Amino acid sequence: MTQALPEPAPRPWLPYEDRPPCCEPHPWVEVSDLNLVYGKKTALRGIHATIHKGCITALVGPSGCGKTSFLMSINRLCELIPGCKVSGSIRLDGEEILGTKQDLVQLRRRIGMIFQKPNPFPFSIRKNLVFPLKEHGVREGLEDLVEEALRDVGLWEEVKDRLDAAALQLSGGQQQRLCLARALVLKPEVLLLDEPCSALDPMASGVVEDMIVRLRGRFTVVVVTHNLAQARRIADHVGVFWVRDGAGSLIEFGSARQIFEDPQHELTKAYVSGRRG
Repeated sequence: MTQALPEPAPRPWLPYEDRPPCCEPHPWVEVSDLNLVYGKKTALRGIHATIHKGCITALVGPSGCGKTSFLMSINRLCELIPGCKVSGSIRLDGEEILGTKQDLVQLRRRIGMIFQKPNPFPFSIRKNLVFPLKEHGVREGLEDLVEEALRDVGLWEEVKDRLDAAALQLSGGQQQRLCLARALVLKPEVLLLDEPCSALDPMASGVVEDMIVRLRGRFTVVVVTHNLAQARRIADHVGVFWVRDGAGSLIEFGSARQIFEDPQHELTKAYVSGRRG
């Protein structure tokens, strides 16, 4: 008779007052009147948000309300989609990044992005990290940088003896952490995570979640999640998206404590209580 596996332990929730500070409040990504249109479809309308340096900001809301489009607008990946038009203002450390003269290669080095499904390159584990470094002109200290990035995501001890093995042989959770390491190896200022745990089992999801928490204070993290319990556990600030008049809108933005304990918007109250969404 096969013995049942134990249920994964519930993720601990650290009270807001006991969480380590992300940093002194300091606006790092400032979004003003952001509008995003795909062809004739308005995906985002009139978005205003301030994302603080070193903090974890969670974006929540029903499917199709523009959360991923908002992430992709921050590092301008959305502009790779035909018919996409962006207007408004996005400032990174005070610098406007929506201008036509913006170096998009350098911008995407400063603002890394991880997607829902792990997408390691079909290379070795080591080459997955060395490749982006060389593409950005880094030639010195590659092995040290590889080790540092793998340690950052808790993967070093698991793979240090097989760095030349194919990355695609790793488990799903390991592949996602490798993709996170691939972004971190470039020392980004901002890390955008689009539902990084949605394709993982609960155990692997917990490992990735713990890793995200360890990045607090060192990186500015913006994470899209449909898991309200996860947002409650990890976030310093929370933005709630909703579809209004046919377009994605940010209906409320505030501290995690305020959003979950004292929401101001009626839709936010309904969403975090489980009555809507």
